[in-house]
Amino acid sequence: MMKKYSLTTHSTETCQILFTSVSNVFKYIPSGTRRILIMYQDSVSQVLPIFSAASGVQCYRYLIPDSESAKQLGVAEQCWRFLAQNNFTRSDLIVSCGGGAASDLSGFVASSYLRGIKIIHIPTTLIGMVDAAIGGKTGINLKEGKNLVGSFYSPYIVLCDPSMLTTLNEEHLKSGLAEIIKCGFIQDESILSILEHNAQDHMDCSQRVCAETLPPKLLEELIHKAVSVKITMVDSDFRDTHKRQFLNYGHTLAHALEAATSHKLSHGQAVSIGMVYAAQVAFAKGLIGRNILTRHERILETYGLPVCPPEVQWRNITPYMQRDKKNMQNNDTDSYKDSREIPQISTQSKLVLLRDIANPFITSVSHTVLLEAYEAMFPQ
Repeated sequence: MMKKYSLTTHSTETCQILFTSVSNVFKYIPSGTRRILIMYQDSVSQVLPIFSAASGVQCYRYLIPDSESAKQLGVAEQCWRFLAQNNFTRSDLIVSCGGGAASDLSGFVASSYLRGIKIIHIPTTLIGMVDAAIGGKTGINLKEGKNLVGSFYSPYIVLCDPSMLTTLNEEHLKSGLAEIIKCGFIQDESILSILEHNAQDHMDCSQRVCAETLPPKLLEELIHKAVSVKITMVDSDFRDTHKRQFLNYGHTLAHALEAATSHKLSHGQAVSIGMVYAAQVAFAKGLIGRNILTRHERILETYGLPVCPPEVQWRNITPYMQRDKKNMQNNDTDSYKDSREIPQISTQSKLVLLRDIANPFITSVSHTVLLEAYEAMFPQ
């Protein structure tokens, strides 16, 4: 006789996203915590003195590499071994301090050490606050592509202190702006309107706006709007099977470019190029008008973000695009098909495209169209 059992494998846990001073972090340490590992990047070492005031908790510091060089299996192994050598248990805590790479790596370490140890993220970059630290995605890179190894693991708390952004340089701010602009295109058009209006007031003689001139209150408003967009999409699709993938707008080409250029492009630069590319594909397929494509180019260029890829040959990009996670699932959300396309896996890739501003969907696109759109991005 057959017997059947049912097992609920995941409980629903709420992650608090707090906008407060980083000095308040100890108010949110879980009770019973005896050890804290602070995984930090050298650029944020000024945060460390806050933890020296800990009472009844033993704090350890672990310096991790900056940027994508942190997201390697060897670095993760060193972190696991450090935790083991210092007898960390599931009742202890990891705190990550740094940019997106810091939360990606530390989240992966936390999710896998003892099959799960609590983590608090303190994002210190704009891209960390609006994207990487929120939503529970963790990841490390392989030679074959970006974020190919990782997990879904919700942090205990994400603590955002916008005052920490005042020391960010222009390039870091622009990287974060790319992700904020993405949220405007996929859901909240008011983000685009705010940035366009600000540009009218602060444009220089070169028709550009320095990201460092964004008024702090305006930047904080944009952060809250972008976080709200991300929460809305993650809350209904934590495992990234449908709606959450709209947050991947521009990222199919972006991740491929990052990998193909050995991360010489910042993530924000790559996403900026990737969004223009996605708009170019949608325009080529007759889904959007030229006005929307032009709006992509104009707003990104205005804030000093690139809209044209570096000189990378298409054949060096396609292997990375084919490994994009959207190609691993049958998740088309639209019946639009080009009658000239042959529905073979080897000749198509899935992209997030727009029908209009704030109207994204996922569809398969032939590699012929993908190549034509890529070539159209270069000055003729």
